[in-house]
Amino acid sequence: MDRQREHSVQLVLIAAALGVLSACAGSGQASTLPSQHVMLTEPPGPAAERYDTKIPEGTAVLDDALHTLQRSLSAASETHAVQLEPDPRLLRLATWVGQHLAPDGTLPAQAALDQATRHLGLIEPTPHVVVIATDSRDDVSARLASDIAALFAEHDYSHYGSAAIERDGLIVYVVALTFRFTELAPVPRAIPVGGSIVLSGRLTHGFTAPELAVTRPDGQVTRGNPGSGSAFEFRVSGDVAGVYRIELLAQSKLGIAVVANFPLYVGEAPDDRIELTAPEAPVSDPAEAAQRMLALINTERAKVQLAPLAFDDKLSEVAASHVADMLAAGFVGHTSPTTGTASERVTRAGVRTSLVLENIGRGYSLAEVHAGLMQSPGHRSNLLHAQATHVGIAVAVQQESGHSVYLVTELFVRVTPKLPDDAIDTLSASINRQRAQHRRSQLRDDSALAQIAQRAANHCFDAGAQSDAVVMQLVRSELARLGPRSERVSALLSLASSLTDLAQLEALLDPALGSIGVGLAQGTRPDTPPNTVCAVLLLGQ
Repeated sequence: MDRQREHSVQLVLIAAALGVLSACAGSGQASTLPSQHVMLTEPPGPAAERYDTKIPEGTAVLDDALHTLQRSLSAASETHAVQLEPDPRLLRLATWVGQHLAPDGTLPAQAALDQATRHLGLIEPTPHVVVIATDSRDDVSARLASDIAALFAEHDYSHYGSAAIERDGLIVYVVALTFRFTELAPVPRAIPVGGSIVLSGRLTHGFTAPELAVTRPDGQVTRGNPGSGSAFEFRVSGDVAGVYRIELLAQSKLGIAVVANFPLYVGEAPDDRIELTAPEAPVSDPAEAAQRMLALINTERAKVQLAPLAFDDKLSEVAASHVADMLAAGFVGHTSPTTGTASERVTRAGVRTSLVLENIGRGYSLAEVHAGLMQSPGHRSNLLHAQATHVGIAVAVQQESGHSVYLVTELFVRVTPKLPDDAIDTLSASINRQRAQHRRSQLRDDSALAQIAQRAANHCFDAGAQSDAVVMQLVRSELARLGPRSERVSALLSLASSLTDLAQLEALLDPALGSIGVGLAQGTRPDTPPNTVCAVLLLGQ
């Protein structure tokens, strides 16, 4: 779009739609990750003591030209049935952004924007930012209004703040726009070790089914039980010192979405110094960008001793179709009006799996897209899921006012590997480890039961879904030959995608058990994913 005017104008428009949204392998090799220069800068004014969704007193506009913009913003929001309100904290954020723009107009990276937003006590996803730099105030409001209207065509907003800053002989207009999905009772940003906070409030704008996800200081992600309506109350306890990343998710018409995401500091004061990184070199080739994202994913998995994910071409095609759908239909979400959910897309592509997880992110560099995903407990847990084995990645590279913008979809699935030769010994050892953790006696191997269990397991995949009944009938027939002893033997059949899942079956913790016979088989039938593991477990008292 040509935005030049008759009078000489230097113009930079940046719409920062940054953030994330809570599926036979190719090569897992990827390019070396680039290093980035980092410097520290001061945050946008005094730190908030609490996170609060209520608007504080004060102005949100500091320039006469932007008062006209304020009216234009209100007009744009009316067509979307969302009341747009000024928030002074977003004025402070807009001012800070204007002071930290790169010489070419590039915004601070998402991680810096996010930290500045949390410093101000805001909990919603990282705001979108519009920047215009001009040497004349003439007609700037009309231009801003035009650009804002274009943004509203793709996104809804509920709050804004705007500022005008003189810089290098230009007037830099900055507008920060955000969507507040919830009303939350104020909570502190920092608490002592052993303290806790209560997240209490209600979802707004049609969001339902609130769900909590928390990344603990050790990197583990814990979740609360999801609700069904709009009201919620979750307690988060800080039992060890460190930074907890708290995320509130909810269901919308586009699937699950991030409603709030913020750090809780336990036993330490917030470090409000903000890191600014030098811009990452742009990647124009989508295939190269996908390999760069793969390298970032596997670097994170290596840090926690997880196996690397294999790149899957078929999954990448599914991810690419979803990216194209989002761009064509003007939405960013997990649930498409035309293709449905990630699981439905994967199934239609002929991929059969017991696990489908999806991450979606958008940003001005691949590194900040990845950083945004890692700052989201829900998306972090997808990326670091222990059962995931393969990933499909698609990246769309767009240009906005001379800057690269990346829309990324990652699909994680599990492809069950072939059982190793020592699978029975491995499963038996895992079962006894589970029993030891629960102070149960160790189960001894019973060769007679093991032979019956293995003969039965060999029939798990003979007759499709009817195999279970066939197998159990075979078990009962063979146990009857053991005479009275069979009365003290219980039989368990389970289909699973891993030995780890089998070892955690609750029935195996029965304190009355004393012996075990294990039979394993692996195969595929119409009601299971490929390489499903069938276990027949005979448990003696």
